[in-house]
Amino acid sequence: LEGFGYESWGMHCGSPKGYSRGIGYPQLGFDHVLLGPDMFVRHSAYGNRDWLDWDNYQDLIDQYEAGGEGPRFLYLLTYQNHGGYEQNDAELDTVHSRTDFGELTDDVDEYITSVSMSAEAFRQLADYFAESERPVIVCMVGDHAPSFINELPARSETGSEAEVERNKRRVPYVLWSNFGAELPDAGQAAMVDLGPMVLEAAGLPLSPYYRAVLDAQAADPVRLPDGEFVDAAGNAGSFDPGDAAQEALKRYYYMEYNSLAGGEDYRPELFRAAVE
Repeated sequence: LEGFGYESWGMHCGSPKGYSRGIGYPQLGFDHVLLGPDMFVRHSAYGNRDWLDWDNYQDLIDQYEAGGEGPRFLYLLTYQNHGGYEQNDAELDTVHSRTDFGELTDDVDEYITSVSMSAEAFRQLADYFAESERPVIVCMVGDHAPSFINELPARSETGSEAEVERNKRRVPYVLWSNFGAELPDAGQAAMVDLGPMVLEAAGLPLSPYYRAVLDAQAADPVRLPDGEFVDAAGNAGSFDPGDAAQEALKRYYYMEYNSLAGGEDYRPELFRAAVE
């Protein structure tokens, strides 16, 4: 993005020591790194659940408004829905599951109450950007399911055990724009797909690697550990480098390996979009 004139922000209200973000964010190349509670103006809670999404969004809006006239990229990692899910008394839950999960029912209710608050905060954020005269694309995604998901009783009547396991790993995402951008209509996407999906929607050129990511997504929307995948027709398979039909997946895996372990063979031109 720097090559296209973008200024960038990396933001998280949690401790910079968490996951070594204080080291990682600057190394990722953010122009502005806002980490830790002292870098955020607003801080409120719902019961014992700390750092509400809407507070974080308002701090993001402050940074957005203080930015220059050029294009910008803002990455915000929120905190509100972080586990565990027994922090509040049950009377603070405003959403309740229709299913009795026994001892986990209160955890589920606190979780879906918090998710409901996130949905409202996202609506407010979208309402703000809907009024902006600048073209804006917003991508929102969670990084994983709640920790208690493996303790819930399996509901396999709708599919195979493998499908149940895949469902445990599904995380919804949202892509939204205020200017009618042509957003990709991918029913399923891996986390690695979201970056190039957003860049493509913004009309930016893609690096060969990001193009390979999207080609792999089109062929095999679900890519699992150890080379397992589910193709566009819904058929499960396993990666075979000798199968010509899996050329898109092969090209993606080979580029990914070059990025991670290229050493002297690392090819930077694969991971940079051409700047005209």
